[in-house]
Amino acid sequence: MAKQIKAIKCPQCGSVKATELKPDFYRCNSCGTEFFLDDDDININHHYRNTNPQPAINPEWVKRTALTIIIALTGLVLLMTLSRMCSRQKSGFTAQTASGSKQQWADAEVFYLEKPDGKPVYVIAGLRERNYREKEHPLYIGFYDALTKKEIKLTELPLKVDRFDGKFKYFSNGTLYFIINSKKLFTIDRQLLTAAEVQPDTYKDLPDLQPGFAKIEYGYDMEDDFFKVMSNAGKELYYYPIISKTYEGYDEHIKAERADNLMPPNSPVITRFAFSSQNSDFKEEKIQLVKYRQQMTPGYPIDRALFGWQKDYQVGSGIYVGDIPYKKVFIGSSWKKWARVLDFQDFSPGRLYFSPQVLGYNAKAVLISFKATPAEDEKQSLQALDAQSGKILWTVQTTESYAQDNALILKDGYFIKLGSKAVLYGADGKQVSEMSYRD
Repeated sequence: MAKQIKAIKCPQCGSVKATELKPDFYRCNSCGTEFFLDDDDININHHYRNTNPQPAINPEWVKRTALTIIIALTGLVLLMTLSRMCSRQKSGFTAQTASGSKQQWADAEVFYLEKPDGKPVYVIAGLRERNYREKEHPLYIGFYDALTKKEIKLTELPLKVDRFDGKFKYFSNGTLYFIINSKKLFTIDRQLLTAAEVQPDTYKDLPDLQPGFAKIEYGYDMEDDFFKVMSNAGKELYYYPIISKTYEGYDEHIKAERADNLMPPNSPVITRFAFSSQNSDFKEEKIQLVKYRQQMTPGYPIDRALFGWQKDYQVGSGIYVGDIPYKKVFIGSSWKKWARVLDFQDFSPGRLYFSPQVLGYNAKAVLISFKATPAEDEKQSLQALDAQSGKILWTVQTTESYAQDNALILKDGYFIKLGSKAVLYGADGKQVSEMSYRD
């Protein structure tokens, strides 16, 4: 049946102003009542909205409700942010971006090596991803062209760790070692660019090492060719890999370093460099850079040469009181004997050094670091000297305020570890390249 045209009035307030929500369904613009029309007699069906006055709202309740909503929304935002972070970290600490940038290292150590053909290579070892929901993470080692910084090779190591701490070091026989978390010992193949854990059969003739390492560290000095080990059997050991020998405990190790008959009798004479120390006997004396000759075979235990002006009573060890005759010496007679020092000289007379350190040397050059003043915030300077004449080749001030612990003198330049960066300098001291694991 056809519909008759009639004015549509709101059944609640009588207003003819209404908005059609859908066919035959309206809302009153005055009171908000919604109603619809039936055919034939155009029955108007409607429902009422409660227009009675609402009770007064408690202001304290409003504050509490608003605070609850804010806290809930803040928590939701944080939860969503953490979820996105974990998602990225699960696939990589810095995921592949839209611009195509490479995945970066999360936590790593940078070092340097030269391949047998002389090609300079940066080495980075550490974590490339960190999933915080996992307790163990895979370890990687990467090799990069030191001039272009392009990746040459990247390998996952057969080891997973909950954290990472890595240290590289060359021994005098040319072996490059890598210690991970003070527990695992690796060697680096400079030709194949691979890393391999030192296997237990290496210690087949050293029963004290066969239980494994509870802790392993390098020797005290850059020239030391030994590891200090705490074995899983609870023994403190000093391990010399070049001669395949261990010494148990500090006393046995010191005895070996000072033994007269342990060093081969035909040991060569080696030229070395060291800074003297300021002894309490003569505090006014300046620190000196010392060039000395030492008769020893690399890889064997030997005491360090300790230079510094001191009183030598020449009556043995002990505590001396009263007026006891002494000689003012630059190295004690006992230390000179134990370290097999033949002779020595002040290599840079008149120069002033603060917090100095010898970083490396060879027959051509000596690389040192020092501060120009004793101020704590003074930046370290790097300096290369001619190993024969002592002439300064170049000096560079760094942005670091502490001494560096890793450096190499190369055929045509220098490698120096500056904080988290590996820096390559030319023979003239000008920077050639640098690399950080964050690059």
